[in-house]
Amino acid sequence: MNGIVDFQVPGSALCCRFHGRMDGVTSQQVDNEVFERVAAHKGDTVFDLSGASYVSSAFLRLCVRAARAITGKKIEIVGLNPSMKEVFDMTGLGRIFNLSLRGGEALSELDIEGHLKIVKGPGDFPTAKIDNAFGSATVSLHGAHVMEYCPKGQEPVLWMSQKSYFAPGKSIRGGIPVCWPWFGPCADDPKKPSHGFVRFRDWEFRRSEVTPEGGTRLVLGMASNDQTMELWPHRFDVELEVVVGHSLEVSLHVKNLDDKSFTFTGALHSYFAVGDIAKTTVTGLSGRRCHDKLTDKFSTWDGPVKFASETDMVFLDTEDVCVITDPVKRRRISVAKRGSRSSVVWNPWVDKSIRMPDFGDDEFHGMVCVETCNAEDDIVTVAPGAKHVLTTLISSETIVPG
Repeated sequence: MNGIVDFQVPGSALCCRFHGRMDGVTSQQVDNEVFERVAAHKGDTVFDLSGASYVSSAFLRLCVRAARAITGKKIEIVGLNPSMKEVFDMTGLGRIFNLSLRGGEALSELDIEGHLKIVKGPGDFPTAKIDNAFGSATVSLHGAHVMEYCPKGQEPVLWMSQKSYFAPGKSIRGGIPVCWPWFGPCADDPKKPSHGFVRFRDWEFRRSEVTPEGGTRLVLGMASNDQTMELWPHRFDVELEVVVGHSLEVSLHVKNLDDKSFTFTGALHSYFAVGDIAKTTVTGLSGRRCHDKLTDKFSTWDGPVKFASETDMVFLDTEDVCVITDPVKRRRISVAKRGSRSSVVWNPWVDKSIRMPDFGDDEFHGMVCVETCNAEDDIVTVAPGAKHVLTTLISSETIVPG
């Protein structure tokens, strides 16, 4: 064993267990040794990545070279996390090797009795089911996507489309999509995916715990790799922290691992369930500068936001709490925030709903987006080694008649 890979022959197969980051440097260090061991072994080979945290294009080349060294034998690659498997699938190597995700044993280490369990969710994506004394939530590994939140004794607060995709390379419609490292179209290249790339990639579950107040904390993460560098040429680590306690607190932690500063925009693009959008109002934005994206006009907003047609507005220079008042469901949803000076209010109404394949034609009646953002001129600059945290805090209360 050299600290990066160790070799065992538990049966007829050679098992090569890799550890830590298999980047360009470490992959090159072990390339010849792995090649020689695989070529000399008379049986099949297993590459075990359950102890690895990252694989690079150099490691993929190592795998291909090893595969060419054998005839009439096979290489099975096991213990991949979803991000690693995505790398193999995107390069076409998933068709060459037998790939296996990390087993339920690894993910079950995050389970907390009476609080959290990892299960197979929509699209067969690993999904965290949180259920505690304060409420429940569901978080998909795909996109680090909070799909459900329901305070104890209340109706669900978040809205999900019945037409949503649950497939690799597709974003989930509803809940709280993570838009990063740009919000809306990419300013540098409109051909790149809208709202960034992290919302349709698989993240990894990193840790879970019970909070001092008896709530539940779950942290998911994603680090930059060769594929993300092609879309956005910066080294980073992002984490999504989800806390279900007296309220739902969702925080996007962005750390700069580069040797130079980078800038970004982004959003926690929250979809909320309402009884009737035509009777719903959003307050807390009066007096703020507003950019109407449909007319491309700026104004100072006055009064509550009401809905009678398609709405797509960016409110700037605001750190205020937004309140969704829903007389049909008889509740108020409060959306507080930190690390944000912009908010978006959105409803697609009739025509746009029809144009979106992952959105039901009539579903606009039952939802509204109030998004915690770093949008437009609310651009974030992060120095090397520094971090920015964008947080949305969601709570709900019943409207008492009279």
